[in-house]
Amino acid sequence: MNNRLKRSLAYVFWGGVSTSAVDTLVVGPTLFAYAAFFGAGDIAFGILGAVPYFGNLAHLFSAWLIEHGFSIRKTAFYTAFISRFFLLIAALLAFKPNMPGALEILILILTLNYLIGCISGGVWLPWMKTLIPARIMGRFFSFRFKYMMVAKVICFWFSALLLKYGVSFVPQDKEIYIYAFLFIIAFIIGLFSAWTLSQVEDKKQVSVSNSLSFIQKVKTCLMNKPFRNLLFTLSFTNFTVAFITPFVTVFMLKYLEIPMSTILIFTLIMQLTYTLVIKKLGKIADKEDTLKVLKLSVPLLLLSLLGFLIINQFTLGLYTTYAVLIIAHIILGIATAGIALGINNASLIYVPKESSAIYLSVNSVVKSFAGVVASILAGVTLSLCTLLETSFANRWTVFWSISVFIAVVSYYTIIVFKSSLKKGTK
Repeated sequence: MNNRLKRSLAYVFWGGVSTSAVDTLVVGPTLFAYAAFFGAGDIAFGILGAVPYFGNLAHLFSAWLIEHGFSIRKTAFYTAFISRFFLLIAALLAFKPNMPGALEILILILTLNYLIGCISGGVWLPWMKTLIPARIMGRFFSFRFKYMMVAKVICFWFSALLLKYGVSFVPQDKEIYIYAFLFIIAFIIGLFSAWTLSQVEDKKQVSVSNSLSFIQKVKTCLMNKPFRNLLFTLSFTNFTVAFITPFVTVFMLKYLEIPMSTILIFTLIMQLTYTLVIKKLGKIADKEDTLKVLKLSVPLLLLSLLGFLIINQFTLGLYTTYAVLIIAHIILGIATAGIALGINNASLIYVPKESSAIYLSVNSVVKSFAGVVASILAGVTLSLCTLLETSFANRWTVFWSISVFIAVVSYYTIIVFKSSLKKGTK
């Protein structure tokens, strides 16, 4: 390994660790709690949950940039650098949370943050594919992933402790400033993560030249029936996860009224579980079948939903409620790890080798669109569930019941797709 490659890998490593820290500080529970200060309701929470998926739609534009020979390093650096400044703007909104349109501005700037930032993410994967030799890729990324998880754990603990003890240093009506402080820290770390991209060796992408335009290549992908079947299965699975997971935080924050510092600990438990099982699930996927991992994971998702239904439907003591939540988050961590691994591996395994960059970009965009629709639809559904409340079932009972139905349908689509593969090999 030459010195130039060693230097580049060091910056790729620290870029991953710092990006993981940024995402932990301002995504998920922290973001929903921050949005609550701006008066966010069910639909707004749904839109915020959709924002990360919406950003991934930019991957198709990333593929277009690669196809047209743009410098990957410059594209990755400038888009990542610009996107970080939207985190600073989001933090400054804390000084005017009640001004007209503040919530809408927050949603807009976070959307721009993800949309522009995901252009960088879209060119990053093919960049790494050409930069890192195949013989060390697995070891390098597993090492990098381990420390990304360490950064995530540290940031979760830091956020939880800051929110628990920081309130004693600010007036009660100024608690929003603590969340703004987290956004400012994320902005500073984000600038560092963008800078690391500028230090990595640039690589020219080799694209196969043919007479087809970029749009025609996309149309060719969509005309491939096996690929369409794969696209539907993975997109619906992604739809299921995006419908359910953002509202676990909303359920605990708004309905159970659990302190934000405690919610972050539950999320940390889920992330630690995710980290501990991902390697084992990877071995199952390698030895047996990626689709088997998906088939095992979706029922676990159903099991975690059962836990939320029990908490919602029955009057439990505080410690019993927390115990059920811990178990549900452990199961949810295993389920989301399996689904993420299964979707990622299935995309790589079952996508045609010819023009794989285009197929993968289309796959990413369609899955992300499904996530956008799911999260927004979940917010609308939860809002409408208020109309279906009875003395026996409140709106959360209805919402979790609908979620169970969607998860069952998702499991069925995986079975159908797997059977279609068996028919295709006969």
